[in-house]
Amino acid sequence: MERNSLSRQTEYLLADGSPRYGVRTDDAPTPAVSKPVTGKLPAEVAAGLHRQQLAMAAALRTVRFRSEDAEGLVAKLRSEHPAEHVEALKAAVDHLGTPRKWARASLYRFTEQVTDSLMDSPAGVSRFLIPAVAAVLFLLGIPALAIGLPLAGYELSLTLPVLAVYFFGGARFVGSMMAKARYPERFKLNRYLAEDLYLDVVDATLVRILQDKGTEIDPVTERMANRGWRDIQAVAAKVEEIYSL
Repeated sequence: MERNSLSRQTEYLLADGSPRYGVRTDDAPTPAVSKPVTGKLPAEVAAGLHRQQLAMAAALRTVRFRSEDAEGLVAKLRSEHPAEHVEALKAAVDHLGTPRKWARASLYRFTEQVTDSLMDSPAGVSRFLIPAVAAVLFLLGIPALAIGLPLAGYELSLTLPVLAVYFFGGARFVGSMMAKARYPERFKLNRYLAEDLYLDVVDATLVRILQDKGTEIDPVTERMANRGWRDIQAVAAKVEEIYSL
């Protein structure tokens, strides 16, 4: 019986002593390592977003906030890689500045990408020409009166009540003209929500830096750290699609 048992064990084992069937220890799979990713950093891509895209992304973030467990995973990722986190923060500062500067610059980009493009068409020029002329006339009104009335032999007396009525009435007039022209609305962006979006970009930049270095990242942590940036990209693409109709 001992001989049969020994024979079965010998058949089960290979010459090197490893099992003939099943998974051999020397062939066990190694942990997956993140492969380097090419392309721009999220912080660099975020620098090209305009105000409407950020405002809509902020609105989505108010209803898609992270859970406490997800925040803990992302916070742990930052603490485990402090050097890369500093590198991600520096990339955000280089491309975006502070959250407030990023929000302010997005307003200028909206003017460049959306409003200025409308002026390239004849319909856009005729639509916004009247408010522009009204604004110019309003700004030139006081100098024109100051020069024209003395030349006509009238004495000009600009008291404080007269100036207040002029500027108040002129501002209301220009505002009504721009409203009638339906000038593109520029959305407001809460500064606290801008800070949240900024942190989302920093977290995604941290993940990209770690991937470029081939550092292994837990898949769940990677998904949670990239979630905010993915939402920003999805909203930005949809807004851009709407404005290109």
